[in-house]
Amino acid sequence: MILFDNKIKRIIFVSLISSVFLSFILDPQLFPDSQGYIDYHSLRSFGYPLFINLLQKNLFLVVLVQLFLAHISSVFFILELKKKFKLNNLSSLLIFLILIVISLKISLSILTGSLAFSLYLFSLIFLIKFLDKMDFKNFIISFFFIFLAVCIRSQIIFAMLNLLTISIYLYPQKKRFLFLLIPLISIILVIPKEINRFSNKTVNQINIPIVDQWNQLLVFPIYSSGIQISQFIENKEFKNLFTRIYNCMKEKKITKNIAIKNGQNWTEILDNNYFPAKNCSNTQIDYLYKNYSLEEKEEIGKKLYFKVIYASWKLNKVQILKDYFMKASKSFKNQYYALIFILFTFFLNLQLLIKFNKKLLFLNILCITHLSNVFLISLVAPMLVRYTFYTELILILALISLVINYFHVRKS
Repeated sequence: MILFDNKIKRIIFVSLISSVFLSFILDPQLFPDSQGYIDYHSLRSFGYPLFINLLQKNLFLVVLVQLFLAHISSVFFILELKKKFKLNNLSSLLIFLILIVISLKISLSILTGSLAFSLYLFSLIFLIKFLDKMDFKNFIISFFFIFLAVCIRSQIIFAMLNLLTISIYLYPQKKRFLFLLIPLISIILVIPKEINRFSNKTVNQINIPIVDQWNQLLVFPIYSSGIQISQFIENKEFKNLFTRIYNCMKEKKITKNIAIKNGQNWTEILDNNYFPAKNCSNTQIDYLYKNYSLEEKEEIGKKLYFKVIYASWKLNKVQILKDYFMKASKSFKNQYYALIFILFTFFLNLQLLIKFNKKLLFLNILCITHLSNVFLISLVAPMLVRYTFYTELILILALISLVINYFHVRKS
């Protein structure tokens, strides 16, 4: 645990004063999704609306707390990195400046990004502490912050791989950590979902964890497939629903085939039109199942999703895998850079197997979690910076610090 010595107290005091000052001079930034969190819409995870409601929906206090947590999580993260990995002052200062500017900027937004990112940083702080001392306490604290972050934003579930990767590499020394993963992963996978369901049922009278998840998942396989996959959907009811959704996207000119025909980057067209495309699923399900409850409509979306995936797989297994890879690779600019990064991660793992090194293990964890984050986003959302930055930013800063440190040591 971080002890409250004089240095820590000074950091907390300065962070609090600067957060109060910034809260007074900067206004909260509202976005189209913000009101859904303030009022707790059934589309949202319960964690962030709970946080806002605990502060009596006072957006000044919301921003103040977000600024404060962003500040202290960034400071403690840099201090821990510097202490455990012996970073020089230049690389430490550079990482801190970049991290604090970005963290403070997103802290003004009434969105989940800031709070989830601060909790993710805290999880990494205790993960580094665990690597240093190999004690069970820090392992559990890191898990606890991941759990809280998942309650705020379900996307952070990718961070489970932090614990999994560490447990696999330390298995010969600490067998119990790998066995602990089964209950810990079960907790992260099950409990936030069930709390979401309970909260939605209590507040919104809807017995679903989060509404519209399956319609979001439907966007990519329908966008990337052609009408020809309908021949593999045997159920007439779902074949009709798929055809209507596909034709709706086609009328809006939001299909992979149309983008390619127009000489456009089809992944970019999808990212720019993700939510209009999703609206096709919503409107067609609402039209055909107007007398169904919201829970029943969600079940229709779920069944259609698996039928579309099965049909796409049946038509062309290689193509659907290639399409998902192409979408995920947009985070790396293109598929070539994505392959380079995958190869880099692969050889990093080989090096760790040959010779164990804590610095390389931490870098490997960052690489693996970034790949898992990008893969997760490719399934359910457009490849936007506000989704990828959680792992992207930390990885870039880690690589920058290693390069600066390397040349600093060479020069010395």
